[in-house]
Amino acid sequence: MPNRCCEIMIVLILASCALYGAAVAADWPTYHHDNARSGAVKDPLPLPLHEAWRFKPVHRPQPAWPGPAEQDYWHRLSGLCGAINYDRAYHVAVAGGAVYFGSSADDKVYCLDARNGHVRWTFFTEGPVRLAPTVVGKRVYVGSDDGAVYCLDRADGGLLWQYRPVEEDYRLPGNGHIMSLWPIRTGVLVADDTAYFCAGLFPTQGAYLCAVDARTGELRWKEKIDISPQGYMLATAKHLFVPTGRTEPAMFDRSNGRHAGNVSSPGGTFALVTDNGLVTGPGRGEGAVGISDTHSKKSVATFNGLRMIARGDMAYIQSNQDIQALNRKRYLEFTAQITSAGARQKEIEKKLKPLDKENEKQLVDTLTKEIAQIKAKTADLNEQAKACFAWKQRSQHSHSMIMAGDILFVGGQDSVAAVQAADGKQIWTQPVKGKALGLAIADGRLYVSTDSGMIHCFANQEALNRVQTSFTDTAFFEKDADNRIFADAAELILDKTKIRQGYCLVLDSGQGRLAYQLAKRTELKIICVEKDRKKVDASRKAIDRTGLYGRVVVHHITSDKLPYADYFANLIVSAKTVV
Repeated sequence: MPNRCCEIMIVLILASCALYGAAVAADWPTYHHDNARSGAVKDPLPLPLHEAWRFKPVHRPQPAWPGPAEQDYWHRLSGLCGAINYDRAYHVAVAGGAVYFGSSADDKVYCLDARNGHVRWTFFTEGPVRLAPTVVGKRVYVGSDDGAVYCLDRADGGLLWQYRPVEEDYRLPGNGHIMSLWPIRTGVLVADDTAYFCAGLFPTQGAYLCAVDARTGELRWKEKIDISPQGYMLATAKHLFVPTGRTEPAMFDRSNGRHAGNVSSPGGTFALVTDNGLVTGPGRGEGAVGISDTHSKKSVATFNGLRMIARGDMAYIQSNQDIQALNRKRYLEFTAQITSAGARQKEIEKKLKPLDKENEKQLVDTLTKEIAQIKAKTADLNEQAKACFAWKQRSQHSHSMIMAGDILFVGGQDSVAAVQAADGKQIWTQPVKGKALGLAIADGRLYVSTDSGMIHCFANQEALNRVQTSFTDTAFFEKDADNRIFADAAELILDKTKIRQGYCLVLDSGQGRLAYQLAKRTELKIICVEKDRKKVDASRKAIDRTGLYGRVVVHHITSDKLPYADYFANLIVSAKTVV
């Protein structure tokens, strides 16, 4: 009989991965569609699709972490997969005819018109936005490396509330930007009028799991956690799951944030959750996707692959070389029996070991015969388990996978494709620019996000091929009456200091004129500090139009005490003294 662990898995694996999350059928309101991160919708997407528009940002994504190391010497592994890869493309959420994404390059949240890719609005945070927004009702939720969570009005991007989990505002250089010591690197998960998220990277510096009222931002509970939270959180009715990169994900009680244990798994920031189970990957080495039982917290099955889509009895597994389909219900039934048989064999072998082969020959023969029967049965079960794989097809598309109806959509290098779930045959493909790392389907459209920063929209209509580009315009500064004064000041500063690289702090930055002139002439990363809210807003918009925002940022600091680490700046100047 199957053991208890696998009995649970057989039941849970049949549950729909879309059980959690109140997504409207035509929407894709959060990363991988819902709070289970199922990556699947029931409604089919009619083929063929044609490119309707593409959005080209000024800056490509700026990931927090580099690619994987060449080797893991401690575990004696090579050919490692990238485990912390959630921000290598601008992943989108789509709802109500609008496309939302956050930028790790220019510290902004974008809202595009889903029909044509035009920018409807943008919102500035004070740090990179590395994970996709979550859209619920008329609100957009997003977390930033500045250590704050923002709730925005879906219609115009207006700020409804802001919450900072750690009262102390302490910022330092990190990942090529100025960031909080407690960045939000899990996104924001919203369920039952509660918004959940984690702050912090290193437990020794403080990491926290928080729950706030999704309508008001009022704190419901906050728990200090002993993990490094990185990657999209997931939820069931009772638990939250927090990826931690290359190590096991942690499980917490949704009602109070208390730690409920770590789930044995290969690790990785890819994860999807079912009623009581968790699928994670790609883990260590060349990649492994594991299914774990969240009751026992034990691993149930492991497959060579990078990610999985679960639908009904079937699972679709994508690896670096191929895509394969598995009848997971039958497979887990057989593996349960194999596990049970293996446990029984070990039990018999333990009994057999101390027996005297001469004096207890009859018992020895009986136990030896039973072991032989178990081995024969196990061999047969293994063959039947192998037969559960319905098909396996070679594929050049290994970067992403989602599902609509009975079609799998997969992303590769410079292309996206559609594959029949029935047999794995490719039936459609279109070119894109870069690695197709992010996929989303909403309202009859396919959205593809690549590591070039491009967002492609494909629809079942005549090809339009409109390219919407974030343009640059220096007119605000170049035509300004005081332009020459600030240009001369910048020349004088650089001549005296000889500093052209590193971090520059511009105090009392005003309209950003001095910061602009310094940025034009150097490779400095410039942080502007301004108390006046109107000047902050105006300078952000002006610098953004030049295409420099991101390398030049404006922080609204009202306190006389600056929140930055000591000695972080190579150059400190004040724009107030220029005129």
